[in-house]
Amino acid sequence: MADRLNSGSSGPTPSSPRRASTALTGMELLEELTAEDIAAVRNLLRGGSVIDWHRLEFRNHEDVDRFLRLNEFDPTVAEETEQLEELRDNAVEYLATTFDINVSETVASGVPTRDLFLVASREGPHQRDACIILKVMHIIQHLAGRELLSHLPVSSDEVYRAVELKVMTVIEELRASGYPVIEFAWSRKSQDSLITKLLVKRTNLAANIYDKLRFRMIVRDSQDLLPMLVALHRRLLPFNYIVPGESVNHLISLDETTAPSTSVEMLRAARAPGETLERNLKVNAAAPINEFYAPEYRILS
Repeated sequence: MADRLNSGSSGPTPSSPRRASTALTGMELLEELTAEDIAAVRNLLRGGSVIDWHRLEFRNHEDVDRFLRLNEFDPTVAEETEQLEELRDNAVEYLATTFDINVSETVASGVPTRDLFLVASREGPHQRDACIILKVMHIIQHLAGRELLSHLPVSSDEVYRAVELKVMTVIEELRASGYPVIEFAWSRKSQDSLITKLLVKRTNLAANIYDKLRFRMIVRDSQDLLPMLVALHRRLLPFNYIVPGESVNHLISLDETTAPSTSVEMLRAARAPGETLERNLKVNAAAPINEFYAPEYRILS
């Protein structure tokens, strides 16, 4: 059976695609895996929540800038860096007024907001405060985006089209770089399909339907899955917008896939504290059960 990848992100809906990084071939990607790649792909596969993480894995400003661009912030545009600074100010104020938490001056205003991601990635006296601020910034930005979407005179069709264009652009670039994408297709759930899904599913809230716009990808074989996930993480799917508890993985074990590489073993060991925390908090809930799947149907969603 062909290996399949489905979309599983609730991330921002951009107005235009932005290049996140230079494409690498699958083998080159595996040779250059970083701790941030491992953490992000595990979040994709397990459907965890970044709100429960206690550290990040960014190495330098290049990693941070790529992540910011995935979230539709251009670090070279003054207005957008100012927006990041405003998000931090709002997060600091929220923590002080709601929980009487006063973070360190270094984190509150002493370093550029862009540097918070590096502070949160390195052990030190300010790492915890940086993580707290970034989590609150993420929530504030997410809520602001949802509110903006409800107020703008933009139809769902326009939003879906923007997402489709971005995804298609990235997939075509990956294909041109040699990634073994055997089949790629997308569709929108019809009104009749939405009604049927709400009738037969336990949930009956339209807001809980995450595949109104869906993408399907088939790659050559199982060995192509990890390089494709890493490429999608670097160019398309910001790990902070993965919907907690909604990932389905029947195809890949990250530990088994990366075991032959000594460097990846070291990266996995470095990530262990975060994974222990997630297990203790029971973040990695059982994958949602779809009673309409055939037993032989295997998928990454």
